[in-house]
Amino acid sequence: SFYPKEAARSVSEARKIYRAYGVDTALTSPVFNTTHGFWPEIQSHALGFFDFHLKRKGHGMPAELPEYTTLTPEEMLTFPVGTRPAKVVTIPRFIRQKGAMYAEENHAGSPEELRKILRIGRKKIAQDLDHAAAGQWEKHTIEDESGRLLPFLFLRKDTGKCRIIVSPAGKKDIPGELLEEAVSSGDSVLVFDQWGTGEYAPQGEEYEPHIRQHHNFARALLWLNRRLMGEWTADWLLAFAFIRKELKNADILVEAFRDSAVASLFAAAIAGDSRISLQLHDAPQTLIMGENSPDITHYFTLAMCIPGIVPWGDLARAQELVPGNVRYIEPHSI
Repeated sequence: SFYPKEAARSVSEARKIYRAYGVDTALTSPVFNTTHGFWPEIQSHALGFFDFHLKRKGHGMPAELPEYTTLTPEEMLTFPVGTRPAKVVTIPRFIRQKGAMYAEENHAGSPEELRKILRIGRKKIAQDLDHAAAGQWEKHTIEDESGRLLPFLFLRKDTGKCRIIVSPAGKKDIPGELLEEAVSSGDSVLVFDQWGTGEYAPQGEEYEPHIRQHHNFARALLWLNRRLMGEWTADWLLAFAFIRKELKNADILVEAFRDSAVASLFAAAIAGDSRISLQLHDAPQTLIMGENSPDITHYFTLAMCIPGIVPWGDLARAQELVPGNVRYIEPHSI
């Protein structure tokens, strides 16, 4: 990626292939002490590379940059102002047009189709590797059948109710007043970190101020034909299974935020459990971009990028499939 040590890992693996073909010296990977961009130093290396390999000029070393004038935005327009065809629209507008078309067709996808879109199977809890006391809380490390670990903190009570509270940035991001209210309610409480968050966040991954957390993580999963939202939905299904194992027929109240709220909605739609109700904080009610809404990479994470979800029926269809009550608290647009 953009971090030298991570790029070095990719180059190291690629070099094995180059070496096998006897062209080890054909692969180089210069590192630049700059921010993300195409800076003059990098341009010089690129120009020297192309001069040598395309023109057989020089030795492939950095070349002196010629003088040039940067084009104005107007000069770079594909269509001069006022001449763009009506059918050529921005990506957000195209998405809104397609979304309106799917809404008119009234798609009503099934829970099984939702599983396929999210790329999740039917994982079960394999074992509880760490069942220990942490003050008045119980600490559980749940392992599913694939070997993935989920850290649960569980406050056990006997009211027949359990609250599950989750944020996309992990346990530390849960509002303190909400957690205090849940604890003082007398209900059981479960908090956990979804995969890739909190205790199990990717190590060494730093984020620029303009890039939302999980940006690289979610994008890499998309390249592998997986969905971060699907992974989180699977985590929620395991959380529901954990409560059913520990508290049998308890009523479950979900308190989830932003992207985690969407994952909990999908999980409840798949589970079809009438004893699960949802309070979705700061969550979208549709995954179709609005006219004036927060940038998806600033307020929400790229977990919201789910190919095929709007044709399936969008979040409205997921809400229809939840037998219990669904309440949005201060909803936000994508």
